[in-house]
Amino acid sequence: MAATTRMLTLADGILIISAGLLLGFLYSGTFSTRPAQTAIITDHLGQHQHIDMRRDQVITLQGAIGDSTLQVTGGRLRFTDSPCRNKLCIQNGWIEHGGAAVACLPNRLSVQLARNDNDFDAINF
Repeated sequence: MAATTRMLTLADGILIISAGLLLGFLYSGTFSTRPAQTAIITDHLGQHQHIDMRRDQVITLQGAIGDSTLQVTGGRLRFTDSPCRNKLCIQNGWIEHGGAAVACLPNRLSVQLARNDNDFDAINF
C-alpha cells in the first residue's frame, strides 16, 4: 500500500490562522491584567484591612512575631521589612495586578490585590 500525503489547502490555512487570531483576541480580553486599586491585608488575627493602592504610603503591620512594613508606590505594593528569618516576602518584590498576592508566612500576614472588575477569576468546565 502506498502512503499518500495530504497537503493543506488554502482554506485550511485560512481557517487555522483565523482560529489562532480569534483565540488570542479572546484570551487577551478575558484574562487581561489590570492594575489593582485596593489591597486587602489579612493579619495574624484574621482581621482584614483595605488600603487604597492609588495613594503612595508606607504601612507598618503587627504580625505574629513582630512588625512588617509594606510600601505602596505608583500602584505597586511590596514588603520592605519583616522580622522573618528568610525574608522571602521581601524577595518576592513588587505586585500590582488584581489577583496577585504576597505573604509573610512566619509573621502570618498576607496581602491580596483586589480585582477592579467583574471578570472571571476562574473558569470551570
